[in-house]
Order: sequence, then C-alpha cells, then structure tokens
Amino acid sequence: MRDKASFEELSTLFFSVRQVVRANLPEAQSDPNAWLHFETMKFIASSEAPTMREVAAHLRITAPSATSLVNHLVARKFVRQTVCATDKRIKRLSLTTLGKRRLSEHCARSTEALRRVFSRVPHGELEALARALRRVRAVHSSDGQ
Repeated sequence: MRDKASFEELSTLFFSVRQVVRANLPEAQSDPNAWLHFETMKFIASSEAPTMREVAAHLRITAPSATSLVNHLVARKFVRQTVCATDKRIKRLSLTTLGKRRLSEHCARSTEALRRVFSRVPHGELEALARALRRVRAVHSSDGQ
C-alpha cells in the first residue's frame, strides 16, 4: 500500500468519499460550508470558552480565517463572543441557546445521513476504518502537524 499508485488511489478515495458525505448532509445544499460551521460549533461546545486562536489551531487554519468563520457564526447568532475580564484583547467563545439547539439538530440529522451513507459497509470494516482514521489523527496531532 506504500507505492505511489496506492497513495494516488487513497487521495482519490478520500476526495470522493468526502463528496458523498457532504452531498448527504442536510445543510450542504443550502450552505456549502455547513460542515465546517458545525465542526467549529462542536469544538466551541466541547471546549472551555475557547479563543479565536484555539479555534484556528484546532481547525488548522490561519487566525484571519478563524475570525471570518466565527464572525459568520456570531452574525447568525449561533456563537457569542465575550471579552476576557483579565485581558481585554482576548475574546472567549461560547454557543448561544440558538447555537446549541441548531448544533443538536444538526448532529441528529448528520448521524442519520452518515448511517445511510455507510449502511452497506459491513460493521467490521467500519470499525477498521474508524481505527485507522483515529490512528492517523493521533500520529499527526502528537507531532504538531
């Protein structure tokens, strides 16, 4: 699996599976960035009032890109920015009540969409895929890439 042809196939497979998944996510038709928006909201919800810099690091994007992304979520009233009491330059992020509700609804719809997409793949193969993807993530998160 380590020859050039195999990695070229892997690249194509990642791209095509991503397209299938995105096409089946409910919000993808109306908002091509829905997946990124909701992944950002998941990170904010699971973190302790993260900063813009932490969002950028988590998503592996530049600070200006994170600012633009979060500002979009703020404008839609999904995310709230609060100025840090000890350092006025820092803004802490949290989900609004509306943001929490939309994220919960999205997660339910996305789970069902993914269930449909992967329904024909045997359970053991899905488990193996999940293990492999967790391993890739772990290897690259530990070396700072």
